[in-house]
This record gives sequence, C-alpha cells and structure tokens, in this order.
Amino acid sequence: MKKGRAVIGLILNLLIVAGVGFAVSNVCFGFWNIPAIQYHAFEYFTVDSNVFLAIAALFMIFVDIAALRGKKVCRFVQVLKLIGVVGTLVTAIITAAYLLPQNVATVEYLYGLEANLWLHVVVPALGLISFIIENQPRMKPWLYAFFGLILPVAYGGVVVTLVKFGYMPDPYGFLTIKPEAIWENILWAAGTVVGSYLLGVIVLLLHNIGAAKRQPVEVKEEVPAAQEETAALPPVNEAKPEEVKPEENPAEAEEEAVVKPEPKPEPVTVLAPRTAYAHKIKKPSKARTYHVTKQPSGKWQVKLAGSNKAIKTFDTQREAIAFAKGLVESRGGSYRIHSIKGKIRS
Repeated sequence: MKKGRAVIGLILNLLIVAGVGFAVSNVCFGFWNIPAIQYHAFEYFTVDSNVFLAIAALFMIFVDIAALRGKKVCRFVQVLKLIGVVGTLVTAIITAAYLLPQNVATVEYLYGLEANLWLHVVVPALGLISFIIENQPRMKPWLYAFFGLILPVAYGGVVVTLVKFGYMPDPYGFLTIKPEAIWENILWAAGTVVGSYLLGVIVLLLHNIGAAKRQPVEVKEEVPAAQEETAALPPVNEAKPEEVKPEENPAEAEEEAVVKPEPKPEPVTVLAPRTAYAHKIKKPSKARTYHVTKQPSGKWQVKLAGSNKAIKTFDTQREAIAFAKGLVESRGGSYRIHSIKGKIRS
C-alpha cells in the first residue's frame, strides 16, 4: 500500500469509527434531541451494520499504520471491511428506496443531523470510498462478493425467527412471515440476497479498477547486445580431479612420482573479430606452475606458484599429485612436487 493512500485510508477509517461512535451512542442514550432507545437500537439493521463497519475500520486503522511501515495488508481485515461496506450500503439503499417513499415526512427523521444522517448516508459513503481508495490487494469479485451476504442473511434469519415466535416486534414491517402473502416474503428474501451479492460485485469491481491502476510497473533493464551474446556463451567446464585408488605405500608413491615436462606453447593465430563479444576474449596467460607441498597439519596441498592460499587439500600426497596433473591437463602449465621437508623433488 502506498504511503499517501495509507494516510487517506487512515483518516477515513478514523472518521468512520468516530461517526458511528457518535451516532450509536446518541441513539442509545439520546443526548442530542433524540429519544433514547438504549439496547433496542441493536434490533435495527442500520445500527448493526454500522457497528460492524466501525469494528472493521478499527482493525483497518492498525493495518494502515502497518502499511506506512511497509507491511502488507491482511486479507482477513480486508474481508471484514468488505462485509461492513456491503451491509451499510444495503442500509442506505433500503432507507432511500423503501422507508423514505412510505412517508415523505420522515425525511427529517431518516436524515436528521442528530444521528441518522451519519448512519444512513455519511458512514456508508465513507466506507465505500475508503475501500476503493485503499491500495489493497485485488480480490475476485464473483468469489468474494459472497462475503457481502453475511450481514443481511444473518440479520434477516435471526430477526425473522425472533419475530415469528414473538420475542420482538418487526422493526421494519417486512420481516414478518405472512401466510396470506408468502410470495411477498419470498421476493423480499430473494431481493435482499441477490441485491447484496450484486452490491458486493460492484464494490469489488470498483476496488479492483483502482488497485489495477496502482500496480507497480516492472521496468526491464536494457542489456546491450554484446553483453547478451557474452552471457549466451557456454560456461567453461572445469576438469574434475581423477579418481585415485587408495595408495598401498606412501613411501613408494613418492618415489614413483614423475614430473610431467612443461608443454611447449603452441602458436596462437589471432583472427579478426566477427562478433560483438570478440573484443572481450582474453589472450592466453603465461604458463602456470602448481606446487604439491605438505602442510604443518599433515595434509597435502596444491597451490599456485606465488600464492600462499591452497587450491585444494588432500589426505595423501598421491591424491594431491593426481589433482595437480588434472589442473595441468585442463589449464596448461606444469607442477612441482615437494618432499616432506619442503625440498623440490622433481
């Protein structure tokens, strides 16, 4: 998440938490010219959906703060925010499309500044804008939109059951099962489910459009043709040391060691460069001399003349000599064998 969008998301989530806290406390305790209905306020889907969104926004505040430190967005918190956003949008749509047309005189009540304006308009709008603007990972609309059904279906199932058995009155008037108008109940249930799912799809599509525009673009560095051709050259295979049978008598192995004469350098013919990497081909270096000596620790080593660092160490002199032979055959040069006291034997 980019820092600028994380800051904006943090501000919007703070406004959601503050707005819901003000509105719900006002509805419950009635301190701003509004009748107090206390715990009965939670019988309404309006209050429940807004409280759920406020809880999700509270979690998202910590996510935004973590995003400012370079951490990734938690998918679980993102899904919680989606559930709350869809729930409050269902509240806003039902209020405007169903409750308001029943009685125009209820405009002042449904959109009063005391509390309902926040619960029916401001908080749903803040939730939608914050969910779109926050640069969260993309989500599959047709899959994650099912999470948007959780609040409406759970609320509808619980309240319809409680109303059916007389534990609470119908808060909206359309949650009572009417045997004489069963199709009306079916249409309300189907419309709520389908409408909530489509709302979730729309919200996720809007979110993904913004997220797609803010995806970082990978910049591929241009590599010169000469470097590409050089990189395409096959790697030089280093000769592996020959397998050496275990020696029967180290003393006899020292006596049987033979110095291979230094090969005469063959004439080198330099051709005109035909490729772009020809100028990078190095001329053959001087012949190398490898020394087989014994370390104070008792191991035998092979090192290059003029260097104090061993190329490789062995338990026996025979193995060291075999390795030195392999280096001479693959890289050219010669090798020298030192006795146990350090003198050159051959």
